[in-house]
Amino acid sequence: MPFGKARYGAMIQSFTLANPCVITVDTTQFFQVGDEIRIANTVSMTSGLQLNGTYTVDGLTTNTITINQDTSSYGAYISGGIVSILEGLNPNPNPFKQENIYHPLLPWTVFNQAKGGGTIPFV
Repeated sequence: MPFGKARYGAMIQSFTLANPCVITVDTTQFFQVGDEIRIANTVSMTSGLQLNGTYTVDGLTTNTITINQDTSSYGAYISGGIVSILEGLNPNPNPFKQENIYHPLLPWTVFNQAKGGGTIPFV
């Protein structure tokens, strides 16, 4: 892949209307406690709040993710949804250097007219 590895996502199968919320997914293979996750595309009853948003993983089992969110007033789950792990910067004090990004940017190749048709890497 030209821009690094794709981020992992799990398909949501249901979630509880409780405190804390437990989300049932197809697998939690690449998740870890403390990960910041984003939940998107869930369809719930319109009578309450929607689960879509950004949360922190508080607990894991083989097929469940626990988040510290009270979902007792949320709309009942109907279908859909995906949970994605959010990507972050290296906690290095200077996060603006290319080598401090977990998935570094690839340099573009630029045509060099002075070399008569050769190319040089543009960094």
